Amino acid sequence: MFNKKKATNIFVIVLFILFSCVIFSPILIAVFKSFNKGFTKYNDFFLWKPLYLRSYVNSIFISGLSSVFSVIIAVLASYVFAKKNFIGKNVLFFLYVIVMMMPFQVTLLPQYIVSKNFLYLIHTALSSFRRYLRLSLYFFLHK
Repeated sequence: MFNKKKATNIFVIVLFILFSCVIFSPILIAVFKSFNKGFTKYNDFFLWKPLYLRSYVNSIFISGLSSVFSVIIAVLASYVFAKKNFIGKNVLFFLYVIVMMMPFQVTLLPQYIVSKNFLYLIHTALSSFRRYLRLSLYFFLHK
């Protein structure tokens, strides 16, 4: 017997398969075309000249350290704002929300000037770590 629900499900599955083929076909074409000259370029890249490894380790280190410290500081700050009453709590929270609404590009130049002139952190991993230490999302998740 013809079941309308089953036919609809089959149609949706076929539509999703066609849609995924359209989406993934440029990626597959690029991968297959990269193997035209053999594995020599991949062999050089991964085995004999692994320059990417240092960048990969730096990225993992900076992102992991930034995430851990952001969560630790945000938990402590959100606990204070949620549980403790102190003078200026609302004003401080209002200032925090205003700073959070500013886009990152607005604070980019002042952060660079402070890093260069006062902290002497240009071209170091600590400068990247400090730049990614944005606490806005974590703070609101805990509050």
